Amino acid sequence: MEQKKIPKNVQKYIIAYRFLLDALDEYREEILEIRRNDCRPERRKDIRERVASRCRREGWEVFRRIPRQEKRFRRLRWIKWLCWLGGSAGLGCSIALLIQAAVSRQLIFLLIGLIALTVNRICDKGLAVAQDVMVWSVMEHDYQPHQTVWSEKQKQLLPERLHPYVEPLSCTVEPEDCVRGRLRCLCGSTVFSMWRHPTQGYLRAVCPDCKREIVLFDEHLDARGADGQAQQYFPNALQTAVCRICESELHRVTVTVLSDAERSFFQEKPDPTAESGYCILFEMHCASCGQLTGDGRYLWNPEDEREEEQNL
Repeated sequence: MEQKKIPKNVQKYIIAYRFLLDALDEYREEILEIRRNDCRPERRKDIRERVASRCRREGWEVFRRIPRQEKRFRRLRWIKWLCWLGGSAGLGCSIALLIQAAVSRQLIFLLIGLIALTVNRICDKGLAVAQDVMVWSVMEHDYQPHQTVWSEKQKQLLPERLHPYVEPLSCTVEPEDCVRGRLRCLCGSTVFSMWRHPTQGYLRAVCPDCKREIVLFDEHLDARGADGQAQQYFPNALQTAVCRICESELHRVTVTVLSDAERSFFQEKPDPTAESGYCILFEMHCASCGQLTGDGRYLWNPEDEREEEQNL
């Protein structure tokens, strides 16, 4: 029986959809909480808004790729196109009318231009609301939490000192060579204050409950060819992360590590002809509003190493 070929736009939609489910997995306990009948309405609203804010990037990728074959989000797809057309038309008209008002100095053009600009803002807001509605629908009906367990091969990707603190999450991209996890303190807390050095490769999380300090990244421990001498800094030498929206200093941390299949990063003499690389990424999201507050990353590939050796 001949297998039906999936169109490219649908394939991209499916991939984006899986990324959204991965992002929702970071709020596993909260999603299970709002599914209970005894969850208070104000608590349910707070979680929904926080998750939608956290998943804004992943949700937009799904929202803009909704195909005609997806019957479930058909109304949202029409709303998306109407808001997009209305917003584009409103912005174009407002610019033209405001220019005309400046040239002719007639108040009527200024008033109509402001009305067109208001229409643009309303349409933009409509797009954001429709996108959040889609994320809430996926969160409440499609996301099914499951326990992710890493194999010994997957554990190799993460620095050993972080194993007790990183809880495995689902990962869509190359699960054998890419792992995702959520930072969780031994006391159970999943929110931290974050400290980084302004010039050195150093990132530290501090649990607000038990005051435990967790060094997430230290270039003297985790970079290629590191000397193994851990850095020590006083708090006044470090910068703390603060949310730009609500000014909260508490964050959730997601760790993502990606490696080539040969694990070249961990070899003393990697094959110089092989396409290889290693990336460790720390994403911080505000624990209060869910906004992305920053990220820190370390990238390594043998091509960069060879270029550095040639420049010496």
